[in-house]
Amino acid sequence: MESRWNLYVMISQTPTKVGRIIRTFGRAQYNHSSLSLDPELKNLYSFARRQYNNVMVGNLVHETIRRYTLGSVKEVPVAIFKIPVTLGQYFEVKHEITRIQNDTRYRYNFFSVISYPITGGFETDKAYSCCEFVLHILERVGVYTDKKHYNFRPDDFSEMLKDYLYYEGNLLDYVPDDIEDPDFFAPFSRGILKDTAVTFVELTRRMFTHKARR
Repeated sequence: MESRWNLYVMISQTPTKVGRIIRTFGRAQYNHSSLSLDPELKNLYSFARRQYNNVMVGNLVHETIRRYTLGSVKEVPVAIFKIPVTLGQYFEVKHEITRIQNDTRYRYNFFSVISYPITGGFETDKAYSCCEFVLHILERVGVYTDKKHYNFRPDDFSEMLKDYLYYEGNLLDYVPDDIEDPDFFAPFSRGILKDTAVTFVELTRRMFTHKARR
Protein backbone atom coordinates (compact mmCIF):
# COMPACT_ATOMS: atom_id res chain seq x y z
CA MET A 1 0.00 0.00 0.00
CA GLU A 2 1.42 3.38 -1.04
CA SER A 3 2.17 5.82 1.76
CA ARG A 4 -0.18 8.76 2.04
CA TRP A 5 2.65 10.92 3.35
CA ASN A 6 5.67 11.74 1.23
CA LEU A 7 8.56 14.13 0.93
CA TYR A 8 9.87 15.26 -2.45
CA VAL A 9 13.53 16.00 -3.19
CA MET A 10 14.20 17.95 -6.37
CA ILE A 11 17.59 18.48 -8.02
CA SER A 12 17.77 21.04 -10.78
CA GLN A 13 19.78 22.96 -13.35
CA THR A 14 19.15 26.56 -12.33
CA PRO A 15 19.69 29.10 -15.14
CA THR A 16 21.60 31.62 -13.00
CA LYS A 17 25.22 32.56 -13.72
CA VAL A 18 26.37 30.99 -10.46
CA GLY A 19 24.47 27.81 -11.32
CA ARG A 20 26.18 27.55 -14.69
CA ILE A 21 29.60 28.19 -13.12
CA ILE A 22 29.03 25.44 -10.54
CA ARG A 23 27.96 22.95 -13.23
CA THR A 24 30.84 23.85 -15.54
CA PHE A 25 33.72 23.83 -13.07
CA GLY A 26 32.23 21.07 -10.94
CA ARG A 27 31.49 18.95 -14.03
CA ALA A 28 27.98 18.41 -12.71
CA GLN A 29 24.62 17.85 -14.34
CA TYR A 30 22.68 19.54 -11.54
CA ASN A 31 23.68 22.39 -9.24
CA HIS A 32 20.75 22.86 -6.84
CA SER A 33 18.65 20.72 -4.52
CA SER A 34 15.48 21.44 -2.60
CA LEU A 35 12.80 19.70 -0.60
CA SER A 36 9.01 19.89 -0.96
CA LEU A 37 6.23 18.85 1.38
CA ASP A 38 3.80 18.28 -1.48
CA PRO A 39 3.89 16.92 -5.06
CA GLU A 40 2.77 20.26 -6.53
CA LEU A 41 5.91 21.94 -5.11
CA LYS A 42 3.86 24.63 -3.39
CA ASN A 43 5.83 24.13 -0.18
CA LEU A 44 9.32 23.98 -1.65
CA TYR A 45 12.29 24.82 0.57
CA SER A 46 16.03 25.19 0.19
CA PHE A 47 19.02 27.09 1.49
CA ALA A 48 19.74 29.64 -1.20
CA ARG A 49 20.06 33.34 -1.92
CA ARG A 50 17.12 35.46 -0.79
CA GLN A 51 17.27 37.79 -3.78
CA TYR A 52 18.44 37.37 -7.35
CA ASN A 53 20.72 40.43 -7.12
CA ASN A 54 22.41 39.23 -3.95
CA VAL A 55 24.20 35.91 -4.44
CA MET A 56 25.83 35.73 -1.00
CA VAL A 57 23.05 36.63 1.41
CA GLY A 58 20.68 33.74 1.95
CA ASN A 59 19.05 31.34 4.37
CA LEU A 60 16.18 28.87 4.32
CA VAL A 61 13.84 30.21 1.65
CA HIS A 62 10.36 29.19 0.53
CA GLU A 63 11.00 28.82 -3.18
CA THR A 64 8.67 29.50 -6.10
CA ILE A 65 8.91 28.10 -9.61
CA ARG A 66 9.63 31.64 -10.80
CA ARG A 67 13.00 31.43 -9.05
CA TYR A 68 13.88 28.57 -11.38
CA THR A 69 12.63 30.10 -14.62
CA LEU A 70 13.60 33.71 -13.85
CA GLY A 71 10.34 34.60 -15.55
CA SER A 72 11.56 33.73 -19.04
CA VAL A 73 13.42 30.41 -19.21
CA LYS A 74 11.23 27.73 -20.80
CA GLU A 75 13.21 24.62 -19.91
CA VAL A 76 14.64 23.78 -16.49
CA PRO A 77 15.89 20.17 -16.28
CA VAL A 78 15.03 18.53 -12.96
CA ALA A 79 14.78 15.16 -11.26
CA ILE A 80 12.25 14.65 -8.47
CA PHE A 81 12.35 11.86 -5.91
CA LYS A 82 9.33 10.78 -3.86
CA ILE A 83 10.17 9.46 -0.40
CA PRO A 84 7.44 7.80 1.70
CA VAL A 85 7.31 8.78 5.37
CA THR A 86 5.01 8.24 8.32
CA LEU A 87 2.60 10.89 9.55
CA GLY A 88 4.82 11.45 12.57
CA GLN A 89 7.91 11.92 10.40
CA TYR A 90 6.05 14.30 8.09
CA PHE A 91 5.09 16.61 10.93
CA GLU A 92 8.54 16.31 12.48
CA VAL A 93 9.97 17.62 9.20
CA LYS A 94 7.48 20.49 9.17
CA HIS A 95 8.47 21.35 12.73
CA GLU A 96 12.18 21.27 11.86
CA ILE A 97 11.66 23.54 8.86
CA THR A 98 9.78 26.02 11.04
CA ARG A 99 12.50 25.87 13.71
CA ILE A 100 15.21 26.71 11.19
CA GLN A 101 13.11 29.47 9.62
CA ASN A 102 12.62 31.09 13.02
CA ASP A 103 16.33 30.95 13.90
CA THR A 104 17.79 34.10 12.37
CA ARG A 105 21.35 32.88 12.93
CA TYR A 106 21.19 30.42 10.02
CA ARG A 107 23.00 31.46 6.86
CA TYR A 108 23.49 30.12 3.35
CA ASN A 109 26.88 28.37 3.25
CA PHE A 110 27.98 30.41 0.24
CA PHE A 111 31.76 30.11 0.62
CA SER A 112 31.56 26.32 0.76
CA VAL A 113 29.32 26.17 -2.31
CA ILE A 114 31.29 28.51 -4.55
CA SER A 115 34.66 26.95 -3.63
CA TYR A 116 33.49 23.33 -3.93
CA PRO A 117 35.45 22.47 -7.12
CA ILE A 118 38.67 23.40 -5.25
CA THR A 119 37.96 22.64 -1.57
CA GLY A 120 35.38 19.87 -1.79
CA GLY A 121 33.20 21.96 0.51
CA PHE A 122 33.50 22.57 4.25
CA GLU A 123 31.28 22.85 7.29
CA THR A 124 30.35 26.26 8.65
CA ASP A 125 28.62 26.84 11.97
CA LYS A 126 24.88 27.55 11.64
CA ALA A 127 25.10 27.51 7.84
CA TYR A 128 23.84 25.10 5.20
CA SER A 129 24.27 24.62 1.50
CA CYS A 130 21.22 23.39 -0.39
CA CYS A 131 22.49 19.78 -0.16
CA GLU A 132 23.38 20.03 3.52
CA PHE A 133 19.85 21.16 4.32
CA VAL A 134 18.18 18.38 2.32
CA LEU A 135 20.45 15.77 3.89
CA HIS A 136 19.70 17.14 7.35
CA ILE A 137 15.97 16.70 6.70
CA LEU A 138 16.37 13.24 5.19
CA GLU A 139 18.17 12.07 8.30
CA ARG A 140 15.07 13.02 10.29
CA VAL A 141 13.15 10.37 8.34
CA GLY A 142 15.82 7.66 8.41
CA VAL A 143 17.57 8.24 5.06
CA TYR A 144 21.33 8.46 5.57
CA THR A 145 24.56 8.81 3.63
CA ASP A 146 28.10 7.95 4.68
CA LYS A 147 29.39 10.96 2.77
CA LYS A 148 30.15 14.20 4.60
CA HIS A 149 27.20 16.53 4.11
CA TYR A 150 29.37 19.46 3.03
CA ASN A 151 31.02 17.18 0.45
CA PHE A 152 27.68 16.19 -1.10
CA ARG A 153 26.60 17.46 -4.54
CA PRO A 154 23.09 17.58 -6.05
CA ASP A 155 24.19 14.92 -8.56
CA ASP A 156 24.84 12.54 -5.66
CA PHE A 157 21.11 12.38 -4.94
CA SER A 158 20.64 10.61 -8.28
CA GLU A 159 22.45 7.58 -6.90
CA MET A 160 21.39 7.90 -3.28
CA LEU A 161 17.67 8.18 -4.09
CA LYS A 162 17.53 6.23 -7.35
CA ASP A 163 14.86 3.88 -5.99
CA TYR A 164 12.60 6.86 -5.31
CA LEU A 165 12.77 8.55 -8.73
CA TYR A 166 9.34 10.07 -9.42
CA TYR A 167 9.83 12.48 -12.33
CA GLU A 168 12.66 13.51 -14.64
CA GLY A 169 12.39 16.16 -17.32
CA ASN A 170 11.44 19.80 -17.79
CA LEU A 171 10.17 21.44 -14.59
CA LEU A 172 7.55 23.38 -16.56
CA ASP A 173 6.10 20.14 -17.92
CA TYR A 174 5.54 19.11 -14.32
CA VAL A 175 4.20 22.31 -12.73
CA PRO A 176 3.24 25.74 -14.15
CA ASP A 177 5.16 28.94 -13.51
CA ASP A 178 2.17 30.97 -12.35
CA ILE A 179 3.22 32.70 -9.10
CA GLU A 180 4.93 36.09 -9.06
CA ASP A 181 7.91 36.53 -6.74
CA PRO A 182 8.61 40.27 -6.44
CA ASP A 183 10.79 39.90 -3.33
CA PHE A 184 13.24 37.65 -5.18
CA PHE A 185 13.52 40.09 -8.07
CA ALA A 186 13.86 43.23 -5.93
CA PRO A 187 16.13 45.81 -7.64
CA PHE A 188 19.72 46.33 -6.55
CA SER A 189 20.06 48.77 -3.65
CA ARG A 190 22.55 50.08 -1.09
CA GLY A 191 20.95 47.74 1.41
CA ILE A 192 22.22 44.80 -0.63
CA LEU A 193 25.80 46.06 -0.31
CA LYS A 194 25.41 46.38 3.46
CA ASP A 195 23.86 42.91 3.80
CA THR A 196 26.64 41.44 1.69
CA ALA A 197 29.37 43.06 3.81
CA VAL A 198 27.77 41.88 7.06
CA THR A 199 27.32 38.34 5.70
CA PHE A 200 30.90 38.22 4.41
CA VAL A 201 32.29 39.13 7.83
CA GLU A 202 29.96 36.75 9.67
CA LEU A 203 30.62 33.73 7.43
CA THR A 204 34.36 34.38 7.56
CA ARG A 205 34.25 34.43 11.36
CA ARG A 206 32.24 31.23 11.49
CA MET A 207 34.61 29.42 9.14
CA PHE A 208 37.22 29.53 11.87
CA THR A 209 35.10 28.88 14.96
CA HIS A 210 34.52 25.16 14.18
CA LYS A 211 31.52 24.96 16.45
CA ALA A 212 29.16 22.00 16.18
CA ARG A 213 26.16 22.77 14.00
CA ARG A 214 22.76 22.55 15.69
